[in-house]
Amino acid sequence: MNKGSWVAVVVVLVVALGAFYFWPSVQTGLQNQMEQQSVNGGIEATRDPQMSGTWKSQTDEKFTREIRADGVIIDRYEGDA
Repeated sequence: MNKGSWVAVVVVLVVALGAFYFWPSVQTGLQNQMEQQSVNGGIEATRDPQMSGTWKSQTDEKFTREIRADGVIIDRYEGDA
Protein backbone atom coordinates (compact mmCIF):
# COMPACT_ATOMS: atom_id res chain seq x y z
CA MET A 1 0.00 0.00 0.00
CA ASN A 2 1.22 3.47 -0.75
CA LYS A 3 1.41 6.40 1.66
CA GLY A 4 -1.96 7.88 0.56
CA SER A 5 -3.77 4.63 1.33
CA TRP A 6 -2.27 4.49 4.82
CA VAL A 7 -3.36 8.06 5.49
CA ALA A 8 -6.91 7.22 4.38
CA VAL A 9 -7.00 4.13 6.64
CA VAL A 10 -5.77 6.15 9.63
CA VAL A 11 -8.34 8.91 9.01
CA VAL A 12 -11.17 6.36 8.77
CA LEU A 13 -10.02 4.69 11.99
CA VAL A 14 -9.82 8.02 13.84
CA VAL A 15 -13.30 9.02 12.70
CA ALA A 16 -14.74 5.61 13.64
CA LEU A 17 -13.14 5.69 17.10
CA GLY A 18 -14.33 9.26 17.64
CA ALA A 19 -17.88 8.33 16.68
CA PHE A 20 -17.75 5.28 18.97
CA TYR A 21 -16.51 7.47 21.85
CA PHE A 22 -18.96 10.37 21.40
CA TRP A 23 -22.12 8.46 20.37
CA PRO A 24 -23.32 7.72 23.95
CA SER A 25 -23.07 11.41 24.89
CA VAL A 26 -25.07 12.40 21.80
CA GLN A 27 -27.77 9.86 22.67
CA THR A 28 -27.90 11.09 26.27
CA GLY A 29 -28.14 14.71 25.12
CA LEU A 30 -31.03 13.95 22.80
CA GLN A 31 -32.82 11.98 25.50
CA ASN A 32 -32.37 14.83 28.00
CA GLN A 33 -33.68 17.33 25.45
CA MET A 34 -36.78 15.23 24.80
CA GLU A 35 -37.40 14.83 28.53
CA GLN A 36 -37.04 18.59 29.02
CA GLN A 37 -39.58 19.28 26.27
CA SER A 38 -42.08 16.92 27.86
CA VAL A 39 -41.59 18.62 31.25
CA ASN A 40 -42.07 22.09 29.73
CA GLY A 41 -45.05 21.03 27.68
CA GLY A 42 -43.09 20.83 24.43
CA ILE A 43 -44.47 22.78 21.52
CA GLU A 44 -47.83 23.24 23.20
CA ALA A 45 -46.34 25.81 25.57
CA THR A 46 -45.25 28.06 22.69
CA ARG A 47 -48.62 28.35 20.95
CA ASP A 48 -50.23 31.74 21.07
CA PRO A 49 -54.02 31.73 20.63
CA GLN A 50 -53.87 35.29 19.32
CA MET A 51 -51.96 34.02 16.27
CA SER A 52 -55.03 32.20 14.98
CA GLY A 53 -56.83 33.46 11.92
CA THR A 54 -56.93 33.23 8.14
CA TRP A 55 -54.11 34.17 5.80
CA LYS A 56 -54.78 34.86 2.13
CA SER A 57 -52.05 34.75 -0.48
CA GLN A 58 -51.38 37.99 -2.34
CA THR A 59 -49.87 36.18 -5.33
CA ASP A 60 -52.56 33.47 -5.66
CA GLU A 61 -56.02 34.75 -4.75
CA LYS A 62 -57.44 31.20 -4.62
CA PHE A 63 -55.14 30.05 -1.80
CA THR A 64 -55.95 30.58 1.91
CA ARG A 65 -54.42 29.17 5.10
CA GLU A 66 -56.41 28.95 8.32
CA ILE A 67 -54.46 28.76 11.58
CA ARG A 68 -56.53 27.70 14.57
CA ALA A 69 -55.81 28.36 18.24
CA ASP A 70 -55.41 24.63 18.88
CA GLY A 71 -52.50 24.48 16.43
CA VAL A 72 -54.35 22.99 13.46
CA ILE A 73 -53.38 24.48 10.10
CA ILE A 74 -55.72 24.06 7.15
CA ASP A 75 -54.70 24.95 3.60
CA ARG A 76 -57.50 25.61 1.15
CA TYR A 77 -57.47 26.19 -2.57
CA GLU A 78 -60.62 27.52 -4.21
CA GLY A 79 -62.08 24.91 -6.48
CA ASP A 80 -60.80 21.88 -4.51
CA ALA A 81 -63.46 19.50 -3.29
